[in-house]
Amino acid sequence: MRQRKFWIIVAVVLAVGFLQMPATASAEKIQGQKRMIIVDDTFRFVPGTWGDYTLVDKAKKASYHLVLSILNDERVRARDYAWMQIRIDMKGKPSVVTQVLVEKTVQGPGDIQKAIVQITGFDPFTVPEKYLKGKEGQVTPSEKYRIVERVKRQEVTFKGKTIQLWKVRAATKGGKRAVVWVSEKILPLGIYKVDIPEYGMYLNDWGTGAKSEIKGKPMNFYLWIAKMIGSAISKGMTEPEK
Repeated sequence: MRQRKFWIIVAVVLAVGFLQMPATASAEKIQGQKRMIIVDDTFRFVPGTWGDYTLVDKAKKASYHLVLSILNDERVRARDYAWMQIRIDMKGKPSVVTQVLVEKTVQGPGDIQKAIVQITGFDPFTVPEKYLKGKEGQVTPSEKYRIVERVKRQEVTFKGKTIQLWKVRAATKGGKRAVVWVSEKILPLGIYKVDIPEYGMYLNDWGTGAKSEIKGKPMNFYLWIAKMIGSAISKGMTEPEK
């Protein structure tokens, strides 16, 4: 009986969590993503580059693992776009891979054209257009900062590599401020360390050779939901009672 109840609960969570979530819900509630900081003038769209980070939510006393990669370029209506991939690993939860086709701007990722999500153990699905833009946007959760002051320069050795860092003061359009260590050598994000009272973002490694982690052909979102619910109910029906 417990197993049957479990699978029915899974079906309900899928239906409510994806179909009835308010438009203003955060991306992490829908896709398991966590916010990352982007600093303009440091983000670089270099195909194949990747950055590996630990994100720390100090209020919740929780940490997460993020890998950001730049895949291939693409032209959309005479504008330059690139496929960007974000993988989030959370302790005790399945990993989530999100690929987004974003406009390449000097401030980093811009307009989003397409998005694909895959939760470990499930088929990938395409994100409906209404969740990509404006107030209903649910993908690539990030905070964009601009550099307002370069404080000092410092050289460090990290993973056997010598890096020239800048300690900078940065701010969002809304006036939120942060002190960030950045380097043009750390592609694609350019961030070495962010450490503010509520949040931390720390570099683990970076490199080249990034490839897509999406396995299989992406399904239509609503067909994906129907398949998951059908599978959960079928499993619950056939599970022997205990």
